[in-house]
Parts: sequence; structure tokens; C-alpha cells
Amino acid sequence: MRRGASSIIATVLLILMVVAVLMGVFIWMQNYLFKTSQEANVDKLCSGVLFTAADFCSETLLVPNIQTGQTEPRERLILSVENNMNYPIDGFLLSLRYNDGSSAPLSVLSGQVNASQIKKLTTDFIASTDNINEIKVMPQVIVGNNTLTCNSNAQTFKWSGVKQC
Repeated sequence: MRRGASSIIATVLLILMVVAVLMGVFIWMQNYLFKTSQEANVDKLCSGVLFTAADFCSETLLVPNIQTGQTEPRERLILSVENNMNYPIDGFLLSLRYNDGSSAPLSVLSGQVNASQIKKLTTDFIASTDNINEIKVMPQVIVGNNTLTCNSNAQTFKWSGVKQC
């Protein structure tokens, strides 16, 4: 009786180990396949995003400084964008690139730009415009709960080409 029971326990343990290994391989493959298909979806989705950015200008406004109680001049960018495709663009991410190679994101007050629509966008205030080399404009689309930035569709503009509004 004892010899039969230990062989049954050994068989059950062997089957459990095989199932555990197969589940690990399945989870690993599913994660790999999901990432690959998600990257492909981003590329496919971004290939349908085409826009034109134009009429860049900077506007200087006097903004109150909460700490000092004084007003200080601050600049913000205003630009027009046109959605040239049939897929709505949900927003834009701007990145300021400086002469030393560093960069900083810049918030854009936008909203959705529908197909064939032209919209004027205004950025947040820029703390300092010293040493800005260029501005990179990247479209964003929302899929489910995820905001996707289409870096491959970015447009870059020289800061020296930005005029006063």
C-alpha cells in the first residue's frame, strides 16, 4: 500500500510542476505578445495622424507673482494647428530644447482638433526663454484610458523663427 501511494504522490507532484512551468511560459509569452501588438497599434494609429503647425508667435504678458505680490513679464506661445487627416488629435505635447541639449515639456491648453479643423493653441507660461534652441510639437491621441504621443509625427521649429504676436 505504501509503495503505491508514494508513486501516486510523485505523479501528482510531477504534473503540478509541469502545469506551473507551462503557466509561467504562457504568462511570459502573453506579456511579450501584448507589448508587441500594443507598439504595432501605436505605430498604426500614429500613421493616421498628420498635422500642420504654423503661425508661431510669442506673447509677453504681465503675470502676478504670488510670492512677491508683484507682476512679472512672462512669455507664452500661440500657434495654429491644422488636422490634415480623418482621425481627431486629442492634444499636443510641446518640448522646449535648449542650447545645452536639455529639454523641458511645455503644457498646451488645447482640446481636440477634429479632422480638417484649424485650431489656435496657447501654451503655459515659459519661465525663461533664454537659451531655447527649438520647439518640438508632438500630437497626442487618446485610446481608452491611455494618452499616446506620436513622436514619429513631431514637427520641430527653431526658436529664432518665432516672432512676437
